[in-house]
Amino acid sequence: MPRGARAVFTYRIPQELAPRIRRGVFVMVPFRRKRIWGICMTQPSHAQELPRGIRDVIGIRDHVVLTPDELRAIEDLARLHGIAQATAAYLALPAPPLTGQRDSHASYKSVHARGTPPWIHDALRGPGDTIAIYHTQDQRLAAIQASVAQVCANGKTALVITPHRAWLRAIAQRCATLPVIVYDPARQGKREQWAAYEAARHAPVCLLTTRAGAFVAPPLLGAIIIDLAHEDDHQQWDAHPKYDTRIVTKTTAVQHAIPRLLLTSAPTAVDWTHAVRRIDLGAPPLNAQMVHLDQFWKSGGTGFLTHELRDAITAALERRGAVLVLHNRRGRMGRITCRDCNAMLACTTCGGALADFTTEYRCRTCETAVPISLQCGKCKSPQFLFHGIGTQGVADMLHRAFPDTRIARVDREAPEVPAADAQMIVASERFLTSIAPTFHRPIALVVVLHAERFVRGDDWRGTEQLLHALRGVAVWSRTWEAPLLVQTAMPHHPALKALEGPLTDFYRTELAERAALHYPPDTRLLRLDATDAPDAESLMHLLTARHHGTVLAIDGPYAYGMVRRHRITSMLVRMPGDVTDDAITALVADIPQGWTSALDPIQLHT
Repeated sequence: MPRGARAVFTYRIPQELAPRIRRGVFVMVPFRRKRIWGICMTQPSHAQELPRGIRDVIGIRDHVVLTPDELRAIEDLARLHGIAQATAAYLALPAPPLTGQRDSHASYKSVHARGTPPWIHDALRGPGDTIAIYHTQDQRLAAIQASVAQVCANGKTALVITPHRAWLRAIAQRCATLPVIVYDPARQGKREQWAAYEAARHAPVCLLTTRAGAFVAPPLLGAIIIDLAHEDDHQQWDAHPKYDTRIVTKTTAVQHAIPRLLLTSAPTAVDWTHAVRRIDLGAPPLNAQMVHLDQFWKSGGTGFLTHELRDAITAALERRGAVLVLHNRRGRMGRITCRDCNAMLACTTCGGALADFTTEYRCRTCETAVPISLQCGKCKSPQFLFHGIGTQGVADMLHRAFPDTRIARVDREAPEVPAADAQMIVASERFLTSIAPTFHRPIALVVVLHAERFVRGDDWRGTEQLLHALRGVAVWSRTWEAPLLVQTAMPHHPALKALEGPLTDFYRTELAERAALHYPPDTRLLRLDATDAPDAESLMHLLTARHHGTVLAIDGPYAYGMVRRHRITSMLVRMPGDVTDDAITALVADIPQGWTSALDPIQLHT
């Protein structure tokens, strides 16, 4: 498996190894001047004449054989994303250590599913997707524990995939009475990866993993549990290939004819449409208060420190609990425009908007920094207007209002756990995904500073993304038993209306809008990106003419600014919602080199 090699390689099978060679075993072969592990993909059924110079297989590990589903996942990933099978194999599966391998034999407990909630039997009754909507973190962890116990009691393995590494320890501790194996390639060495992969194949266990374990399909696989199924981090969005855990595991579940449980506070519209069963685990009362910023501003108020927010913070500090203020913007001010010509100051590298940080202006997209003494690029005026506010600006605002209060900040610039004496925490959503799972201090108040600006919803999933974010905040508020204060200038926004009520009305409206605009689940999308691509128009004509039944429409080409002085060109290919993988593969095969493809992208721009 030389990484990046697009061809398969042929080796001679020595006579003494021939009885053990079969499709799916790991074989050690000489490659150039070193030895590497490869996967046997095909084997001739009869002896054939080989060219001179073909070298021999020198080793084999046949007590771990890849299942047909794992081999199929490698082949599908390579075909659908236009990459080499070796690259897909490196991404999907661990390889045995070359030397000093010690076989690991884990001891497994006898598991009995006692006191299993009735809904678990319905969720695991047969093939298909089941959505379980939770309202507290304890509900979610209890659902994982009960599901895993039921699957293991049936003599099968449960594959549990969580998008955030911070949850691995919490889920493992909750399932401590069960046989749990943690598979985390990003944090484990090669030996630890192989030991976990090997141990999970010989007995019913809970295989707990992150996105990188989506391709693992042990022989005893009995169910797949997708934790936080609505999170975008289930998709590989920052590197190629941009695969999605939810799509990979859906294919595996169909091949195995096993159930798949999607745990979420608010499912995606695609999952809502395709689910066979939907189960609501029951919601405790939500102590939420809505503050109308539009009325506050019309009455003469400025900024975001409303009277309700000031009173709520004062009351929380008197209860000696921490106040969590959530705002998903960094820096002091969010956007800078020229006072004279109203032009927005943009980054010269990628075209993104510049934001005001403490000592410099900086692009939030590519982190390019420019000095504060900058002049307007159009009229050369040094006078600027500042709009919006970032976490640093929120911290400064709260410090002016509560000067004797210790304030901590958590965002991409300050990702550390807040100090133990911090009375107020100003944070982005990073706090909820990476710090909150292990944060045990009492929270007395949760604040969303500006609800409709909480996420950057600038594409077709904007309303859904806001619903996911706000429902996630409500889950933590219920978990901490802390009041929730939501400030908004759009109180009739669909996501805000669905924050406390049932989700059926929200998805009925959302799906109708998407069908009218030809977005998923009515269609499937394929985004194509290239740097300095002058042939975009000819590629559009080629795909439209050659794949008439597969391509419904092509949007673009669009120019999305500059990255490292290269212009990024993107196109969006719309395909029918029931398009087959073979049709997508044929389309991807016609895409020339220099273009990268993202199937079912989570955003329409790079």
